[in-house]
Amino acid sequence: MVPNMRESLSEKRPDADDFDDFTYSKKSHFALFKGYDVELYGKSIDPDACDLKAYQDLLVFSFIKENIPRGSRILDIGGGKSRILNYFKNNYECWNLDKLEGLGNGPVAVGSEGCRLVKDYIGCFNKELPDNYFDFVFSISALEHVPEDDEG
Repeated sequence: MVPNMRESLSEKRPDADDFDDFTYSKKSHFALFKGYDVELYGKSIDPDACDLKAYQDLLVFSFIKENIPRGSRILDIGGGKSRILNYFKNNYECWNLDKLEGLGNGPVAVGSEGCRLVKDYIGCFNKELPDNYFDFVFSISALEHVPEDDEG
């Protein structure tokens, strides 16, 4: 019997102790995401026709599904209308840190049912974010919304 692709690549699965193979996107990673695309998006994602956000979503989604136990506290930095938090909000304690200013075509409002929204920037040390509280913190493409500094 031939093992399925996911089993044959199991030594390269994203986990907290060895994330090196996932520091940049690879088309081969989509074999690891098989089935997760339908679970998250309700349809299959074509690796040849998708954007970077879909890859990033699927990487974080698969990491949470395989490494972060239900009931854990997760924080999305700059999540906006987070597809990840929206999916996991019923089985995890979900938090979203986002100023929601619409920078770089980002959102100015989000539905926050099931998620705790803290309207602020990272680095402002907002007292609504408890210290040493979160089990998993992630960010997907939040830096694209930071304005460029001419002195930079």
